[in-house]
Amino acid sequence: GNETFLVLGTTNAGKVRGPEIERAAAGGDPRAHRLPRPLANDRDRLDMSFSGLKTALRYRVRPPGTAADGPPPRGQDLADLAASFQRAVVDAILAKVELAIDRSGCRAVAVGGGVAANTLLRESLAALAGRRGLRLFIPPRSLCTDNAAMGAIAWERLERGEDDGLGLDVTPGTDRAASRPKP
Repeated sequence: GNETFLVLGTTNAGKVRGPEIERAAAGGDPRAHRLPRPLANDRDRLDMSFSGLKTALRYRVRPPGTAADGPPPRGQDLADLAASFQRAVVDAILAKVELAIDRSGCRAVAVGGGVAANTLLRESLAALAGRRGLRLFIPPRSLCTDNAAMGAIAWERLERGEDDGLGLDVTPGTDRAASRPKP
């Protein structure tokens, strides 16, 4: 995410990176740059890693031995790089989703988190679900947010020994004050 956009040279502090990559990819050719699909062919593991993909992108933008402070990609080159990167990420995710389906025999797929807002991923998962006869559950984009803050707040509470148990009522939002210890 963040490192990828720094490599592409178009970062804006404080903005969510995934939507920026998607916007930059608009009008780009996802076949313009041949990028790896990390672990996509590894049929033994369901985990994913994008560090090799990010390194490959970095080398496309700034080949080894070139000046690190050169001009960032712009225009069509930026669009092609972003589209190629986005396609590689989606292909890698789809490969692992298909492997999980093959291993488990599940008939439904649920997607969440910030990545679920990505149009290419949503369309690709819908096509996969159609081909495989699966039910697909994806929340509206407005509910597809990064889970990092929620995870940090939950961890903070767990470290304090707080546990709401299974009777916890759902309260959407990011009210951190509600996660503080009660006096």
